[in-house]
Amino acid sequence: MTIKCIAVDDECYPLEALITYCKETPCLELVKTFSDPYDAIKYLNHNSPDLVFLDVQMPHINGIEIAKKIRDKTMIIFTTAYSEYAVDGFNVEALDYLLKPFDFDRFSSAIEKVKNKIELERSVRKLEILDDYIVIKVEYVNIKIFVSDILYIEGLDNYSKIHTKKKTYLPRMNLKSVFSILPENKFVRIHKSYIVPIFQVNHFNNYWVSIQNISLPVGRAYSKKIMAKLKS
Repeated sequence: MTIKCIAVDDECYPLEALITYCKETPCLELVKTFSDPYDAIKYLNHNSPDLVFLDVQMPHINGIEIAKKIRDKTMIIFTTAYSEYAVDGFNVEALDYLLKPFDFDRFSSAIEKVKNKIELERSVRKLEILDDYIVIKVEYVNIKIFVSDILYIEGLDNYSKIHTKKKTYLPRMNLKSVFSILPENKFVRIHKSYIVPIFQVNHFNNYWVSIQNISLPVGRAYSKKIMAKLKS
């Protein structure tokens, strides 16, 4: 397993620590480092590394704002000296939060989370990426769900609720992981907490979509993309 990553930090010492720790971790390939957050944004506009180590407190823009611009499949580990940012970090689905100064053991613990997530998604894809159904694991049992039965999917931290016509399932997968196994042409993410099947949407506008008399909010960041996809 090779995990391509970048590091963004305006302070020299933490950036050097990340460089050293990455060199000591065989599965990591640190492809770029950035002391200027705007240079990192330019890079991320055209590249999708597997992982970003992202400082929170930087001049003019903080890491939370940068995280909102990062594509869904890129994992994020925040690095900061301020523990009060932890909640904000998890709100943008950061995988972990390293409080400076962190040692190699704590760094390695965060990387284990990254590896576990990648391994889970790989094993899931082997079973699930079929156009007519997906397979999820709930309490150690593999369950097949037909795509046509899904009404909408709701994110709950490290879990998701998959609402179907007959039943609601609660796999231990966050919303990003669930989205990665769904047929791209049939589903759209409308909010940080919701995914919907395009074929189930009855009514929609820039603020909500309706599925069988259930109204779900449309996030501002998703509105433009959703309108284009639902109208096509």
